[in-house]
Amino acid sequence: MEIRSGDSIGRYQVQRLIGQGGFASVFLASDPELCRTVAIKVNRRDYGEDPGSPLLNEARILAQLQHPSILNILDVGRQADGQLFFVLEFMDGGTLEDSLREKGARFSHQRIVAIAASIADALDYVHRRGYLHRNIKPRAILLDSGGQLRLSGFSVAVQKATLKSARVAGTPAYMAPEQFMDDAARLGPHTDVWGLGAALYEALTGHLPFQGSTFSERRRMITGTVPALPSSTNSEIPHELDLICLKCLSRNPEERYSNAALLAADLRALQHDTGPRKQHRVFVSHSTRDRAFVEREIISPLERSGIKTWYSKVDIQTSSEWERSILRGLESCEWFLVVMSPRSSSSEWVKDEVHWAIDKRPNGIIPVLMEACDLRDFHIRMARIQYVDFRNPTPESRVQLLELFEAEAA
Repeated sequence: MEIRSGDSIGRYQVQRLIGQGGFASVFLASDPELCRTVAIKVNRRDYGEDPGSPLLNEARILAQLQHPSILNILDVGRQADGQLFFVLEFMDGGTLEDSLREKGARFSHQRIVAIAASIADALDYVHRRGYLHRNIKPRAILLDSGGQLRLSGFSVAVQKATLKSARVAGTPAYMAPEQFMDDAARLGPHTDVWGLGAALYEALTGHLPFQGSTFSERRRMITGTVPALPSSTNSEIPHELDLICLKCLSRNPEERYSNAALLAADLRALQHDTGPRKQHRVFVSHSTRDRAFVEREIISPLERSGIKTWYSKVDIQTSSEWERSILRGLESCEWFLVVMSPRSSSSEWVKDEVHWAIDKRPNGIIPVLMEACDLRDFHIRMARIQYVDFRNPTPESRVQLLELFEAEAA
């Protein structure tokens, strides 16, 4: 059934078509109950009750992912004819592809690096939760008018455990060499790194790294040639960024970044070299249920000793809130202190912050043990990092904590 402006999908009122792909159509709609604008994705053809429907696959995967740079799913339902639809947050800036192709639209290479780093963070999160995206491209990166971005396009994403039975999928211009082979065992996080590298290259230069007017021509170029340096098109691109792009686009997966976290680290190192220096202060990660202890025994002594702190003074409930406040706090701090207790070890927010710190501040992590717990519940590497015992805070333990900061500063 054709959907038109003014039609209803569930409780939502359709305004207009805003996107269309091989599997689904996306409509701008209004939610009369919550008075907000949303995006609704519906199948373009009848999949019946097929549990393998790309739309159902995407909805189920998005429901498992909560990250500040991944599009949020808000609702799911079925139309009168039984066809599935799901509701997403609306990003009013369109896709990165739209922005790059819009006449007059320009991004500095610094802005492009920041976008790529955020998407690499999102991909690392996806991979650590056992999925591969398989279709990274500028159209899958959404923006809003405030500059925030989200990764979308999970219709062909798969669990790594089910790769053997998965069909070849992706958009040819952004597919890694191993995606053209009928051997799922070759796929891994490095495959999504390639797609992000191709998107990064296109954003920097205005054209794809591998040209070709047909599928076979493009496959031949991707599997058999090396792209020109991005700086050969744009002389403002630093040599270090050239090297990052070409490492992402290496034909040999073993020569690429083995995971997206390593790519994000190199991109942020490049930002660090060209941007303003971060403040020397410490981010304090903790369970909200431990806040009184943290403020009394850790925050106050550190501040009195001249060590500036950053910590959340309110409960964080959504990934959007995490992005607006917590992520900015993490990026602004040189040190990362995690207060470990059974409550914080069960907090997904704390675990995400620890994983971020392991990737971005590996030499600036200071664990503080508040109550007995298994350090490996936070991250497997935490058991190898010296911690400060605060189970019974004493003047000696506070001195030990301050000495660790002095050692890190040195």
